[in-house]
Amino acid sequence: MSATTAVRSPGSRTKPRKRATRLTVGTDGSYWGDVALTWARRHATATDGDLRIVNRPEPNPLPALLAASAGSRMLVLGCRGERHRAFGLGALVLPTAGSARCDTLVVRGLWSAIAARHGRITAMVSGGDHDTAVLRSAAGLATAYGAELHVHARPHGGALDHARRWLAENAPAARTSLHPDEQSPHDAILRASDSDVLVLGRGATSHCGTVARFALHHAPCPVLVAGSSAPAS
Repeated sequence: MSATTAVRSPGSRTKPRKRATRLTVGTDGSYWGDVALTWARRHATATDGDLRIVNRPEPNPLPALLAASAGSRMLVLGCRGERHRAFGLGALVLPTAGSARCDTLVVRGLWSAIAARHGRITAMVSGGDHDTAVLRSAAGLATAYGAELHVHARPHGGALDHARRWLAENAPAARTSLHPDEQSPHDAILRASDSDVLVLGRGATSHCGTVARFALHHAPCPVLVAGSSAPAS
């Protein structure tokens, strides 16, 4: 069994909550596991949330992580762990991000981004089924950190118009900018070195789509894979 610890974020208040407000982090004591834990603690403080720590000692911790995701608004992982110390992506990341029942944030990239020093959240929408979830999660992060929200949208397929309408109706006070993006989404991902988090949809497959997989392997900042259409708290 995975060891789990519930931690109340410093300065948080006891109050009734209508939706899941738990933030869950999976860590195995590795370097990236510890960095993920640090990121999750900071985010729990910024959002006045409850933090649950899931240690991962068993050979296959995937079932425990997916079970924890069912009651969480976000699941945080490092890009690789104790069993995958070399460069690349840990074996658990894609199946977790592809099947989690909440957003999955994978901590990776430049230290300036991990430490949230840029004051910018970047979202990518393409006209797909996850666009609303992407915008909602990105706007929530931008609000929590007082950051600018940059939205890269495909100019075709209604993505740009949908993003403009959604932001006007749901995040009118946010500092946002819309960028029609004719270039490959892979180029947009590599250009996100000035962002603290890159937010995108998981795609249609259980192990994430092509764009999400590329981001999880190569993005220069933490990547949030928006996998839930339910409103985040």
